[in-house]
Amino acid sequence: MASTSLSLVFVSSTFRSWHGLDLLLDIMLHTTHPFELTVVGSISDSDLLDSVGSLCSFPWFTYLENLPDCLFDFYSSFDLGISSLALDRIFMQDACPLKSREYLSFGLPVIGTYNDDEVLFPYYQKLNPLSASSIISASAFAQSYSRQSVIDYANANLSKSKYLQRLN
Repeated sequence: MASTSLSLVFVSSTFRSWHGLDLLLDIMLHTTHPFELTVVGSISDSDLLDSVGSLCSFPWFTYLENLPDCLFDFYSSFDLGISSLALDRIFMQDACPLKSREYLSFGLPVIGTYNDDEVLFPYYQKLNPLSASSIISASAFAQSYSRQSVIDYANANLSKSKYLQRLN
């Protein structure tokens, strides 16, 4: 596999244990594959905040407390959006995170470790096990379809109006 840099974004209003940011950081620290990771959101856990603080000196790591104003431009610079990676910590296997829907609405494919029955493969890929190689494989596969196809899928299947139509 080519060693093209992989660009990931992980966004949360406030990172909690079930987001699994610690798992992702551990994977990224131990892989030799070139990548860039941008983490956006508030971090309240002091150990995790210390870890993030120590990573800020790495050229491949960016930490932002808030999302920029122009989300389309921001999300278009990434290969994959990272969703929850450790829902098992709160005894959950299934989820439909709003952040995943946001990524998709901006054309960004999503990876996570939970079941999401509303988002079809390949736009959401459940990684089991979570590893550097599974992230790299998901990214390589995601590059086989266009961002516009992700946006079209999200607009057709995940909009509020579609959910309301299903209720009627």
